[in-house]
Amino acid sequence: MSDHDALTTLVDGLVALSTTDDTIAKVRNRIDNAAGAAKAKFDPVTPPPPARPYDLVIDDVLIAPANPVAGDHVVPSAVVRNAGGSTMFAGTVALNTQLAVGFYLDGVLFAWADRYEGSLAPGASVTLTANGHPGDAAGAIGINYWTAVQGTHQIRAVVNEIVERKPGEGSTANNTRTETFTVTAPAQPPPSTVVPTEANTGPRVALTGSITMQQWIAAGHAEHVTITGVRDEQAGLLYGKVLTATDCVLPDFYYMENSEIPDSQFPKITLDHCACPGISLYGGVYLTADWCKFIGQSYSAAGRPWIYGYDDHNPNQIPRNVPWRITNSLLHSPLPVPRSQGGQGHMEALHMVGACVGARFTNVVFIQDGNWPVEDSNVTGIVKTTGIDSVYTDCEFRWNGTPPAYFSLNMEGRNVQMIRCKAQAGSQAFFFNENWPGQGSGVFSPIGGGGSNQYTMPVCTDCTDLVTGASFRAGN
Repeated sequence: MSDHDALTTLVDGLVALSTTDDTIAKVRNRIDNAAGAAKAKFDPVTPPPPARPYDLVIDDVLIAPANPVAGDHVVPSAVVRNAGGSTMFAGTVALNTQLAVGFYLDGVLFAWADRYEGSLAPGASVTLTANGHPGDAAGAIGINYWTAVQGTHQIRAVVNEIVERKPGEGSTANNTRTETFTVTAPAQPPPSTVVPTEANTGPRVALTGSITMQQWIAAGHAEHVTITGVRDEQAGLLYGKVLTATDCVLPDFYYMENSEIPDSQFPKITLDHCACPGISLYGGVYLTADWCKFIGQSYSAAGRPWIYGYDDHNPNQIPRNVPWRITNSLLHSPLPVPRSQGGQGHMEALHMVGACVGARFTNVVFIQDGNWPVEDSNVTGIVKTTGIDSVYTDCEFRWNGTPPAYFSLNMEGRNVQMIRCKAQAGSQAFFFNENWPGQGSGVFSPIGGGGSNQYTMPVCTDCTDLVTGASFRAGN
């Protein structure tokens, strides 16, 4: 018998001698309440289980475009979910406590998303899109894509790994997800049938007058006029502007911007059947030119650089978008003052240096004047270019006269392609050779940083010698 039962029996016996049944019930009730309180006071209480820590998982890895073709810029994203029981705390980029995802292509880190500073509640998800890559300076927002190469590839996303790992996560064993995707070959455009010349490029009608750059900006479009004073030297006059011109002459088109404005603020300029005796583009410009004529020195004391393409945003060769689309056009560089007569600098039909990304030339004829000794000409080649993902399709590279340089194609870069191009060699070879032992204007140190930028020679597909019809490739 328990203590409670014994006490109840004793009280019942004592009270029964002098008390009514109602009184007995009340006494019993009080005894029961007192016993329950005592039990609650002294019995141990089981606490609720602690909340599970936050736990990050990747539900999906996405790419854009979803079905890439070779040459596309593939941008990865990851869908990150908090599968734990607690809220992931917010962080800041400044303190390296933000949430970050690293993206690996075929086992090599190529991009990351490291700008999410918010918290993440249990069950909540967030999609993080790449904003930079290992070549960027610390904390910079730069190129966020991979240039697609034909074939099957694996992309792996890992959350809470790069930067400094956020503390307190329940498990890091489930922070990875891998997906497989296929890159297909791009459809090649048909060969062009009309070769650009001085006669079929540039304005097709007589000009009717002239306007200033400010008038062009105000109207947004110009036809059959000369557009004067098109010059923006870090003044922001062309930021975000969308301008078109048809059958016009732009005698001195000069744009410079080195403050790393976002791509969305690049000027968008479209030229149709225009002539540009002098054009210099330093920094990102969405330039589209069709059936245009560019005649002038690339760079020399005698004239302005006319299509200089230097990515002045990043003098340390950090890649930057230079989205040119030049089609059915003529680029001709006359021979100005040689060295023996006081000439300085260098000359070529196209001068594009720096880590310029994404330029496209289709059915473009490049001509550099010659008939001058190599050692005195100041000519470095028909073109002098570096670039990333540049493509030359159905282009011709010609000398006007005897070659005034050792090489005609002074090209370096990454993933540079020449498709169905025709060219004339320099006095020694087609392509610039860093190891050439000679002296003079045809030989100089590697442009764009050479090996430090992992630059390689172009990949040539169905390219032929303009003189002999024989095929050529990088290295000859």
